[in-house]
Parts: sequence; C-alpha cells; structure tokens
Amino acid sequence: PHDNAPKLIVFKQGKMVAQESRGNNAKVFASEEGLDEYLKRYAFLPTMLKINDAQLDNLLASETNKIIYYGWALCGDCHYLEKHYLPVFLKKHPNQAYWYYFDTDFYRSKKMSEPEVWENFVQKTGINLKENGGKVPTIAYYEGGELKAAAVYFNDKLEKLESGAYKVVASYYSDAPFINQVYETYTAYQEATANFHNQKFAEFMEEHLL
Repeated sequence: PHDNAPKLIVFKQGKMVAQESRGNNAKVFASEEGLDEYLKRYAFLPTMLKINDAQLDNLLASETNKIIYYGWALCGDCHYLEKHYLPVFLKKHPNQAYWYYFDTDFYRSKKMSEPEVWENFVQKTGINLKENGGKVPTIAYYEGGELKAAAVYFNDKLEKLESGAYKVVASYYSDAPFINQVYETYTAYQEATANFHNQKFAEFMEEHLL
C-alpha cells in the first residue's frame, strides 16, 4: 500500500492524462530535479518566486546576482504588465533562471500618510531611480547588494491637461519616442506605449536573466 503514496496525477482540460506513484516511478519523487523534469512534460513551471520581507533582506544582503520585481497589488500599471505581457514572456522562456517578486503594499500604501516608510524602503532597495520617488512596477538587477540596472514599466511623467487628456513630458528612458505626445485617456496612453515598454522589459530580462 505504501508504494502508492505519494501519488501524482496530471489533468489537462479536466481529463487525467498521467499519474505516477512511488511504486511505478520512484525517480519522480526522489528529488526536486526529478519532479521538475517530469512536470516540464506537461506544464510551464513558475520561475518567478514571491518573497516576503525577511527573504528580501536576505537576498539584498547576499553576494549572489538576482532580479527582483517590485510590484503592488493596487497598482494599475502592475496589473497591465501582469495581465498583458508577463504571461507571454514567461511562456516564451519557460526554462529561465529564477527571479523574485516582492509586493510593496505595506510600504507603498503608507507613501502619503507616513512618507518616511516608503522613502526608507526605496533607499534600501535602490529603486529611487532618476529621482522618480521610487516607482512600481520596477524590475531591478543586483550584483551582490548593489543595484546595477533596472527596467521601469510605464510610469512616464504625465501632465494632465485642462481637457482631461494626458501629455507625456518625461520618461525613465531617454529614447522614449512618445515624449510630448497627448493621449485622451490614461488607457489610451498605456495602449500606445505598451509595445515600447514591453520591448524594454524583454531587453532587460534577456541581458540579465536569460
């Protein structure tokens, strides 16, 4: 009886397509590598790992090279990246190295009421890039504890006109082609500039992770 536990069952579109137990395929359960190798036949395995505060501090203190994505649960720009482009990127690169996601909610939510909390956080992580106050989403590359490069998704500096339209007046990227462009809505701005920011994200990841 013990040979049948643990058991791994794989479903696809509601139908069972495979099952393994220790008795008929011990290799699958012998190591993380064996399990990963087996699962890769059927699924894209996650390579972006969510971390908490203690894990973030340990990562920043370590001598390893790493990429950390700083997001926020209430961030519309983060949602756009995670819905429209991140799944495409992850499927295109299923076997990339691990990278990390940190939700800045505790810190970002205090930006107005307790600004020093947010300021201390962006100083610690180094994401106060080009004096932009620390924006999310930011994807940061560290060598040891030092920030070496970053990609900022959207977060161009916008001026809201009397008409309600938005004018792009500055960008984290010096080669942004849409400076001084005017968009009727924020959604129109996102849709018009998304390809540029997707390309910057992909170039950053290809240089530092893949």
